Amino acid sequence: MKLLLNLTACFLFLVVSTTLKGQTTDTTFTFELNLLTQQMDTHDVVITEFDEHCRATSKTYLDFSCRFGLYDGWCYQSRFEYVYDSNDSLLSQLALHYLDPQDSTSTDSVSKQVFTRDGQGRVTRYSLYAYTGASIEENQRREYVYSGNDQIKFTRYYNYNGNLIKGEENRYVHQNGLITDRSFLMFNYKGDTLHQMEFTYFRSTQGRLDSIQSVKYDTTAGQFVPAGLDGWIYQPDSSHFFTYAIERDTTRFIRDTLEVVEYRYAQGKKIYERKRQRRSMHAWDISEQNHYFQNGRIDSIVVNNSWDDVNLHFLGRSFRSFTYDDGALVSERATYRFRGSLNYDRTTYMPICKTVLSIEGDDIWTIDGVVAYPNPFENELYVPVEEPISYTLRNLAGQILQKGELSPADYRITVENAPAGMLLLEIGEGQEMLKIVHR
Repeated sequence: MKLLLNLTACFLFLVVSTTLKGQTTDTTFTFELNLLTQQMDTHDVVITEFDEHCRATSKTYLDFSCRFGLYDGWCYQSRFEYVYDSNDSLLSQLALHYLDPQDSTSTDSVSKQVFTRDGQGRVTRYSLYAYTGASIEENQRREYVYSGNDQIKFTRYYNYNGNLIKGEENRYVHQNGLITDRSFLMFNYKGDTLHQMEFTYFRSTQGRLDSIQSVKYDTTAGQFVPAGLDGWIYQPDSSHFFTYAIERDTTRFIRDTLEVVEYRYAQGKKIYERKRQRRSMHAWDISEQNHYFQNGRIDSIVVNNSWDDVNLHFLGRSFRSFTYDDGALVSERATYRFRGSLNYDRTTYMPICKTVLSIEGDDIWTIDGVVAYPNPFENELYVPVEEPISYTLRNLAGQILQKGELSPADYRITVENAPAGMLLLEIGEGQEMLKIVHR
């Protein structure tokens, strides 16, 4: 692999010369504005390689730090290699670093993440292994237990003197697919309980979350005492609501309000957020976000932060804009100003695989005018409908991952515990399925 730098009109361009077995080669660039020269400098590079299923099999990270050291030019910093199962779910991620920053073959393993999944593609165990020379040792482990479609237990383990010990445990109680209670335990290396809390979830008749009340175990009193209260206020519906977090003393008296957040949604998308946070009895830190959409996709995000309590205005302002090509995100530009002065102006270009994902030769993105977007998606999927209708989310083997209802007022699907890769979304009963890609 060769890295060729060409200086043209004060811009640096990176050319990657490599062959990926017929796949489209795409590289992530980051251009950073040099505030002294007002010219664009290439800041770092990520080289992404894809397989025939458009899955990222490796990412190689380089930066320009060598220009100030013993070497001249780009430095190889780290590399990640990925392995998937037949359902496109991630099975492992191997992290490597480069012993010689200018030798692409001088890698040494640093860590490995391994995911164990059940028949529905849900993670049942996550392990993080660390390499020390030729030896490998499990440093962390997370275990997940399910009952039907609900997660009922989550346990985290840590490595202490070469042995895995239980660090924390969470247990969940569900009703109709919604959490009603959660218990939390934290342990020391001897297995003694350090901290114990219980959470109760209160919901409206529509199933919307109204509040979460927490209690903690007081070892001195020998009983549970009030700890906090998180609440939701809807005005007048779920498209505009507030959340708050309250700190309480042992007599349930409100000691302080720690957080108040206002959210506004339009067509299932968040368009505004205003957050007020503080540590107990300290001054407020205020920030706000405005999200702008075009053609169903995020177009730009404006964030104001660093609230000036004296002059009552924001000192910092960031702006992010997004560019698409044929529905795929190809670049993101981010700028930040503080007290009116530009701190950075940076553009990141995204790697895109051009291979067409298909099932039996047909790409199905709509069913009778029903559209699912964004596609691919991360956690939330929107399916506007004209009347109430059920949906079923399946993996490629046809196994049910999630079921629910859609309506004209609530057509957002929050996907939990689904594998990354191609999924099938059935609208109604027995209809043809939409193909969607979960990242």
